[in-house]
Amino acid sequence: MTNVLMNEIALHQAIQKLKDENLDLLSTGTMRPSNHHELLSSQSMRDVLAECKDNYDLVIVDSPPLIAVTDSIVLSALVDGVCLVIRSGKTRMQMIRKAKKLLESSRSRIVGVILNDIDLKSVYGNWYYKNYYYYQLNNDQKDKSR
Repeated sequence: MTNVLMNEIALHQAIQKLKDENLDLLSTGTMRPSNHHELLSSQSMRDVLAECKDNYDLVIVDSPPLIAVTDSIVLSALVDGVCLVIRSGKTRMQMIRKAKKLLESSRSRIVGVILNDIDLKSVYGNWYYKNYYYYQLNNDQKDKSR
């Protein structure tokens, strides 16, 4: 991304096509400029996002933790919506509220929340695993009989 924003490489050259997947990737790039905040809020960034939006069905922009740096707030103003990612058992409610408030104050559109790293055993106990396994086993047997 930084190499594209600094006009060192064209967008189509920077995009990596992943084998056996219907997925392309644009990594952060090899450069770590000191003015990354300015690059993210630049017209070049808007142009890159617009070109991606024109060429793809869905564009997902991953960013650093919201509270740690301002990059995420800058990016949130350039995208259609923001999905807040919360790590189960690690992210404190105080930080979640602060992140939500930051996004709302920047007029970002929060479209969802992803709760990751959930320990399903602690939530559902062994019942979940037994029934999930049973369900998978039954579906696998049905597929073999076809």
